[in-house]
Amino acid sequence: MKKILFILVCGVLAAACCKDDKTAAEYLTEYSESVVGSKASAIRFNAVSERDSGTETLEVYAEPNPADTVIGIRFQATSADSRVIYNGTELFVIGLRDSYRYLQKNDYETYPILKPFIPITGYAGSPFSFARVLPKIAADTTARITMLTDTVIDRLKCRQIGVTLRNKSIYGESLYKFPADMPREFVYKFIFSKKDGLLRGEGSANDAGGYDMVYYTDYVFDRPETDRKWMFADYPEAKPYERTEYEMLTVGSPMPEFSAIVDGKGTVDRSAFEGKPTLILFWTMGCGASRSAIPVVNRLYEKYPALTVFGLNNDDPELEYITRFVKKYDIRHPVGLGNREASLAFGVNGWPTFMLFGRDGKLRFVQMGLGGTTEKTLCEEIEKTIAEK
Repeated sequence: MKKILFILVCGVLAAACCKDDKTAAEYLTEYSESVVGSKASAIRFNAVSERDSGTETLEVYAEPNPADTVIGIRFQATSADSRVIYNGTELFVIGLRDSYRYLQKNDYETYPILKPFIPITGYAGSPFSFARVLPKIAADTTARITMLTDTVIDRLKCRQIGVTLRNKSIYGESLYKFPADMPREFVYKFIFSKKDGLLRGEGSANDAGGYDMVYYTDYVFDRPETDRKWMFADYPEAKPYERTEYEMLTVGSPMPEFSAIVDGKGTVDRSAFEGKPTLILFWTMGCGASRSAIPVVNRLYEKYPALTVFGLNNDDPELEYITRFVKKYDIRHPVGLGNREASLAFGVNGWPTFMLFGRDGKLRFVQMGLGGTTEKTLCEEIEKTIAEK
């Protein structure tokens, strides 16, 4: 009898605890309210990013809550590899490693429904810009929001919350004709300190299932950075940004002129593929679907000796990083160094993209995105192309 009574009491206490505990969605909203209500004039913190290209630490100075921003923060960040300035409407990225610079003026306007989720993407992500987007996530009826196992970061106990967003929820109607069976979800993991409720980390993954983690550390609140030279308004190296129009090749189009550097093979151009059935995979290191496409293309490379396979990376012109990535993901076919001009020649602006060319150098098949039947479809198209005389 005592044992039964004890179990009943424990059950009642557990139910009471569960009833009083906040849901994952409520935690997102509570965090948002606390940050948006901050009176801090300037904040300093570090963002440690762990990505396939290596670990990068950004020292960030931020001015939260200015009235002229979409994402709720103006900031400048400096690392060994790049310098980033967001002045409220324009994003300046000057990469020392990337050796390119550009100015985007709300580039996300291309995707009107994406605007509420701007802080989840790229350099705009920060503990303060996330505050604007979390209530929208909590209110999204298509989102799956769950509590995950707690963790410890910088000796702080942290609560982890998983969020799965449907692709349509983020982008609206797709601008591209993706395969009907392409995975259409984006997954994020938000990590909050139990001590102060601040966002300490986030990780993002799409259909590849692997996380690129970003940890936020060393906050200093309510300390004016009056002596700091802010670079928001007129960055001297910035150039006007002009949107590039991409026209993807259509079936029957000839392979365009292009060149790319390949590790150990010098420069490769169109002439290397003349008279050969050729499959070109366009990919980027930060794209989960691109990573998922690697084993598919590896199998095609092994299965069809008569097929020439070539990978064209689009996002990193440093051979060191491409070589590291190729080794990590066991890419067995030749890979061309990051080359935006080459991708532009083919009209590719989405990854992964598969392009299959015949012996005559003309396009036989093209697909953007990776779906469950992609490999089967590619096999059918490759076999038809190889059989051509």
